[in-house]
Order: sequence, then C-alpha cells, then structure tokens
Amino acid sequence: MKLCFISEAIGYGHVMRDIEIYNRLRKSGWSGEFITYGDSAKYLKRNDYPVHHAPTSVDLKENPEGLDLNKTLIENIRTKHLRSIKKISDILNKSKPDLVLIDSSILGVIATDLHMGFSEIPVVYLTSGNDLGTFGGRMLKTGIRIITKYVSKSSNLMLVPDVPLPYTLSEYNLEFFDNMKFTGPVSRFYGKTPAKKPEGVFVTTGKSGFTAQNFMKFVDNTGEKILKPTESTYDRLMLKSEIVMHHGGHGTAMEAALLGKPQIIIPQAGYAERIENGKKLEELGVAVLLDDKWVDEHVLKYAIEKAREKKKECARFSKLLKRYDGSRNTCAEIKKLF
Repeated sequence: MKLCFISEAIGYGHVMRDIEIYNRLRKSGWSGEFITYGDSAKYLKRNDYPVHHAPTSVDLKENPEGLDLNKTLIENIRTKHLRSIKKISDILNKSKPDLVLIDSSILGVIATDLHMGFSEIPVVYLTSGNDLGTFGGRMLKTGIRIITKYVSKSSNLMLVPDVPLPYTLSEYNLEFFDNMKFTGPVSRFYGKTPAKKPEGVFVTTGKSGFTAQNFMKFVDNTGEKILKPTESTYDRLMLKSEIVMHHGGHGTAMEAALLGKPQIIIPQAGYAERIENGKKLEELGVAVLLDDKWVDEHVLKYAIEKAREKKKECARFSKLLKRYDGSRNTCAEIKKLF
C-alpha cells in the first residue's frame, strides 16, 4: 500500500508527527512520500525521506502587535496558491497513492478533491487545531467554520493527535465532527525516558519564521541554566531539561507534557491557536501562561518558580498521555479503511 502525506509546514510540528506515522507504516510494508515546503521539505530531504516540494501554501502575516489573522487569510487567497493546488494535484496524479493523509493543509484537501474526482481513495485529515477558539470576529469565524465543514465532508476520517476530552490539550482549538477520533500523542518522545536528574530551562520559539519574541531578550538574566537547542541537540536537551519554555505550539507542548516537564508558555501576540493551547495547559495545572508583551527577567524568574511547583501534576498528566500510543492508534485507524 502506498501513502502520500500532505504536510503543513508552519514550524516542524506537523512533519515530525507525520514522520512517526510514516516510519511505523513502513514496518508493516507500506511505502510513502511527502508533499510539503520550506524548512520542513528541507528537513525531510536532509534525512533521506521521499519529498516533493510544493509551493508555499500558507504565509503567516504579522503586524506590530504580532500575528495578523485577518491579513493572513486575505493574503493567502492569491494566484500563487492556485498554482500550489495544481502542483499538489499533479503530484498525486503521478504518484497514485492508495491513501492520502493531510496534516492541517486546507489546500491539500482542495488539491486531493481535484485529483480524486469520482475515485474512492480514502482521505485522512490530521489536525490539532481547526477553530479559532475565542479569537476572531463574526465574519472570520463564519469563514473558518465553512472551511472546517468542507474539510470534514471531504475526509473519510479526522484524527486528533491528542487525548480525549476533558483532558484534550488542543480542546479550545477544535470544532468537533462525527468522523473525528482522538489517537493520543504522536511523538518521537513516546516511550523515551527523561533524565533522572533534570536540569536547565529548555527554551525554544519554534520554526514558524516569526520575528524574535520579546521574552528571548531576558532569558539569560534569570540566573537559570538556559538550554537553547539546535536541530542536532534538540532531543538530548529536551530529555535533559527540568522546565520547557516555548511558544505554545501543539507539538512542543505535547512533547513536554509527555515527558512530564513543567511548561512556561509565551505565545506570539495574536497567535490564537498557541494562546488557546496555553490556556488549556494552565487549566490542566501543567503550565504557566505569560503575555510576551509584558515579560521581563523578574516575571520570568517568578514564572520559573511557579512552574517548579507543578511537577507533581505534570507527572500525573504524563501518565495519562502514555496510555495512548498515538502513532500506533493512527496506523490502526488507517488500516481499518481497507
């Protein structure tokens, strides 16, 4: 059986979880390839995964206050993205997969529809955020809901790489549909053992291409051992760290939660999905949520102290997450379609 992944590339989170699914299916004799772009496509190529580089499908737009949701949506309705849809569809026509797994790419859904026509190729849509939560005006929310309903209708199955309600990390970013299922965390850190004597604050702002966040100016003044990972040191430092300070992306949040590490969430201003992730993590008792605009070294020091107080709850939440092997569960759901 042949599987084609169409992976959104805002950061590495999407493609990293897709790699976990790909690697597990390969052990069952499946073949596969990826369609993505930017740094994610480069990462796949560097690591010898079969990848087609499609034109950019989503450009995040900023204003002086942070992410501009309205401009992001308006600017992305352009001729360039019509070319992207055509290229993805052409790749699918040539590849002839038995199943398409689309990770959060709306253009991937449109392109797959164009490719399929009246064929019966199963489509699985993987998402940890298909709604704006409490953000956005009425018109914007209406537009998003039309899109999410289209995605649900176009997919045989929608999978959420998270645990079921009420402990869903991404709960406030989801609109629920009848064909949606929870799989549990899909992460390369599943089954990994963190350091017995963790130390240091692991600090990352992800790979979304944003301008530097305000809090990065102050992390070195906290008196803590700061761990700033590179691509080659990321996994080692994550396992070694005591606390994880990050931007609120679902992938990083799930990694830290799975490993039982307290989190300090400092999202980019206006980035609805990450702010909502932070709210839920704080409610679950495993994170401290900060506003990047008002952060200084004193706020960071206090947040680190508060995060250390959450270790017991983090250990409990980690035990829950470990009961769900998201990679295995995702592959089982895929195989049920045949």
